[in-house]
Amino acid sequence: PATAAGAANASGAASVAIGVGAVASGDEGLALGNLATATGLNSQAAGFNARAFSQNATALGTNSKAGVLGSTTIVNDTAIGYKAFAIGGNSTSLGSQVQANGANSVALGVSTTATGNNSFAGGNSATTGAASTVAIGDTVSVAAAAGPGSTAIGANSSVTGGTGAVAIGNGQTVNGDGAVAIGDPNSATGTGAVTIGANNTSNGQGAVALGNSNTATGQGSVALGNTSNAAAAGAVALGDTAVANNAGDVALGSKSVTAAAVGTSGATIGGTAYTFAGTAPTSTVSVGAVGAERTITNVAAGRLSATSTDAINGSQLFATNQQVTSNTTAITNITNGGTKYFHANSTLPDSTATGTDSVAIGPNAVANNAGDVALGSGSTTAAAVATTGDTINGNAYTYAGTTPTSTLSVGAPGAERTITNVAAGRVSASSTDAINGSQLFATNTEVGKVGTTVNNIVNGGGIKYFHSNSTLPDSTATGTDSVAIGPNAVANNAGDIALGSGSVTAAANPTSGATIGGTAYTFAGATPTSVVSVGAPGAERQITNVAAGQLSGTSTDAVNGSQLFATNQQVTSNTTAISNITNGKAGPFVSDNSVTATQPVSSGANALAGGYGASATGAASSVIGNSATDNGVANSTVVGQGASIASGMTGSNVAIGQGSAVTAAAVPTAGATIGGTAYTFAGATPAGVFSVGTAGNERQITNVAAGQLSSTSTDAVNGSQLFATNQQVTSNTTAITNINNGGGIKYFHSNSTLPDSTATGTDSVAIGPNAVANNAGDIALGSGSTTAAAVATTGDTINGNAYTYAGTTPTSTLSVGAPGAERTITNVAAGRVSASSTDAINGSQLFATNTEVGKIGTAVTNITNGKAGPFVSDSSVTSTQPVSSGANALAGGFGASATGAASSVIGNGATDNGVANSTVLGQGASITAGLTGS
Repeated sequence: PATAAGAANASGAASVAIGVGAVASGDEGLALGNLATATGLNSQAAGFNARAFSQNATALGTNSKAGVLGSTTIVNDTAIGYKAFAIGGNSTSLGSQVQANGANSVALGVSTTATGNNSFAGGNSATTGAASTVAIGDTVSVAAAAGPGSTAIGANSSVTGGTGAVAIGNGQTVNGDGAVAIGDPNSATGTGAVTIGANNTSNGQGAVALGNSNTATGQGSVALGNTSNAAAAGAVALGDTAVANNAGDVALGSKSVTAAAVGTSGATIGGTAYTFAGTAPTSTVSVGAVGAERTITNVAAGRLSATSTDAINGSQLFATNQQVTSNTTAITNITNGGTKYFHANSTLPDSTATGTDSVAIGPNAVANNAGDVALGSGSTTAAAVATTGDTINGNAYTYAGTTPTSTLSVGAPGAERTITNVAAGRVSASSTDAINGSQLFATNTEVGKVGTTVNNIVNGGGIKYFHSNSTLPDSTATGTDSVAIGPNAVANNAGDIALGSGSVTAAANPTSGATIGGTAYTFAGATPTSVVSVGAPGAERQITNVAAGQLSGTSTDAVNGSQLFATNQQVTSNTTAISNITNGKAGPFVSDNSVTATQPVSSGANALAGGYGASATGAASSVIGNSATDNGVANSTVVGQGASIASGMTGSNVAIGQGSAVTAAAVPTAGATIGGTAYTFAGATPAGVFSVGTAGNERQITNVAAGQLSSTSTDAVNGSQLFATNQQVTSNTTAITNINNGGGIKYFHSNSTLPDSTATGTDSVAIGPNAVANNAGDIALGSGSTTAAAVATTGDTINGNAYTYAGTTPTSTLSVGAPGAERTITNVAAGRVSASSTDAINGSQLFATNTEVGKIGTAVTNITNGKAGPFVSDSSVTSTQPVSSGANALAGGFGASATGAASSVIGNGATDNGVANSTVLGQGASITAGLTGS
């Protein structure tokens, strides 16, 4: 039955209402206090105006409120404290004027509000406006625009937007997915933006500001130090008051400042234009500021090439300066005394070349226009003037070189110079050579002669040297372009010339060649276009005073009688010589014709034999020497008495020298392996054998020119070349001996009498006395180092979490010692630390990790001892520890016991006695065993 007291109303089944105006209308409800209201099933309201509206709602405290009136879906809310509100469903508010408005939300402290579902607000005026967020501290907030996982902890800190954003400390402001601000106070705006320290601002995706009063503005910008400023995307400012002003700039060091990147496409040095690599810089790296520059030290030597963009160190510039000094000395010598083969002696002003690509040589010489050349003291050039041609005696002539690009001047107006020692220039329609005085004199002489001839013609005297005396009919030229000169001369065909009285031309008769002595000869001029006739059939004329014509295979000159006489004389001489050759008295081969030995035989096609008993029976063979023979082998060359080619040989063989013989075929040698390296040889397919002796009767070949030395050369090499090679072999042998004796090589030395290293694995390397590399690809480094088979380590389980490693399939091992004789590896650069890194890690990196692990260990100890964490206790007390054996249960406080599923028990000695869904708060508080509900 319901129980009511003090004008209370307990209308719900098994409900209790105690207090003025108290109402317990929900079944099993409890309303305790004036105006307390418990309308929900199994709801409890305790305190003035406490209201528990929903099922399983609990409202404890003045004006507290749990649940929503009339709602059947918003249940299990708990509000404890003055004006505490829990209205989100499964929400909890604990404190003064706290509100848990979101489902499953928790609000603890004073004036805190947890509006987002599954959010937590704890402290003073803490607010969570978005789901799954946390706000802990004084006047901290996570705005409704924020996403899950955002956290604000500290004082006056806020997350105004972004998923997973974090604001920790005093006065932090964060807006952006994954953005982080830690310290006093900082602002981080943008996805992944980070600020740590005091008064820092990061504004941009991935922007980072660490330290004091640093600003990182723009995507990927970084500012570290004190009052540093990375003012644009990708900029980096490191150091006190460092400023990186432009996108991608880097300011390194205290007070370093960047300016806009200035491209330098090239430079003109000594009049030569050079183009540079890296001509379009996107940003600047500064290590100082104007008036506060820094030296950059320990810079490695940069690559030197037309495309290199490496920084150059002092030693490289020093080397250049040394050369510049040398060049300066040479230039000074040039300035003061000229150069080899070029000198001047004057105190006049220097020459001036103002035109592009112009040249001025001589004191006060001036080359005004592009490409001009001013040559000599005071010479001045003017603009080039084109002369395309001229009309002479009514005939238009065009000139070569009609588009001059520039001028060469050897003087100036009023100060011209004579040009002497000019070679005779070419005279042709296309010639642009200068003409000397002798050439113009010859032309003038001929012009004078032509003038005299023209005067004779004009005066009726005929043409000098051309006269006729006849009353016969005039000449006739009926052929096109034909000429007939002389009384009654007739030129019948195109291009014909009839010369002399009564001369008549006939059609041209081509003669292409003739066969003389069995040899066919082709003639030049085999396609005559016309005929020159000096007579007629039956009235021929003798042509006298004919100049000797050219004698060649292409000559078409007429030959005179003396030339034919000389030919006839030579024919007579040849006839005698042929007779002498036949008798062995003359010719390329002379013999004692009184000897009656066997005559040479050359029965092979195109074969040659010379010498008594010489035999050339192989095709295309040449055999010279008494009793020399090719034994029928084609393409043989045999020179020397008794020299021979063995029968059955193939190829084109050569035997030179008395008794020399080719007895075996050529053996191809394609290459050889020397020192483990395979070499291929040129001339690996010999066409035959060249012999200068026989076995036991070899000959020395002297005066051999040095042959070409290359991978494709087939030249013979002489003794001096082999001597040079032997010298180098001797030097190499000495060096190898030194190496084998422990002398080492440049940058690589050892000092030991131990056994040599051994590399038994394929492609393995062993360095150091007694070092052993056992497996393929292994490296054994150091005296006595030994490698073992590579062992893969795929991952490990740490604190219950499985981790997989990079580099899990090692192909080989690098060893710097042996079991029981390990070595320390020092000066290891810091390796990259990432899930995919296979770099070696140095001691400083492990020390940093160990330091952080130590901190975590201390924190865990403090939490375990009740000195830190969400629940703090007097660690000197040795009472029973809390027990939370129920599924999803929470227990806090010495001796606290939460054995029921989903129960929360807070307080020393508090217990739920195994009742599921219980909430027990306070020292010694409890839920009676066997109860149901929440």
